[in-house]
Amino acid sequence: MDTDSYRRIAEHFQQSIDDLAQAVDLVAPALDSGAMLITRALMDDGKLLCCAAGPDAALARFTADRLMHSINHERPPLPALALTAASDGAGASSSQLWRDTRALCGSRDVLLCIDSSARGLAGQQALNVARGGNHPLLLLSKQRPDALPAEPPVCLLQTGGASRAQRLNLYTQLLSALCHLVEFNLFGE
Repeated sequence: MDTDSYRRIAEHFQQSIDDLAQAVDLVAPALDSGAMLITRALMDDGKLLCCAAGPDAALARFTADRLMHSINHERPPLPALALTAASDGAGASSSQLWRDTRALCGSRDVLLCIDSSARGLAGQQALNVARGGNHPLLLLSKQRPDALPAEPPVCLLQTGGASRAQRLNLYTQLLSALCHLVEFNLFGE
């Protein structure tokens, strides 16, 4: 391996470590609140709908799979479903994503919206769905939606990250921690 490649890899890892260290104080309370929101829904026979578009769709699938299939110990699957669209923004596939979300979200369910975009369009769409059906919402986003209502409950995990790639890297760790907290809440160590 040449030294330039090694240096790039080391810088990438160090940036990830720095981003996580800076985020922990900011997001820990919201992560805990979000995990409790999901835990209560699952205990009440609800499910988690993980909604995302574009590159965030992989994180929605990761989160749903992580809850459905334990990686740490034997446990029953937790009801989680990934609803995704191929593109970000206000395109046809994104519109279909939010129509599907409205149709599938039951009264006991929680919405998780992952939006690493700079514009925050998916977050605003998720908030509209949550308001329309009075569904709790956990929003992982760089952008804060225009107006956060008191009802339904909205838990905002707002993070920085200079680039979208940095946010996606950070979001992966945050979602893994969220799944760990939900498992701990339901099953203990």
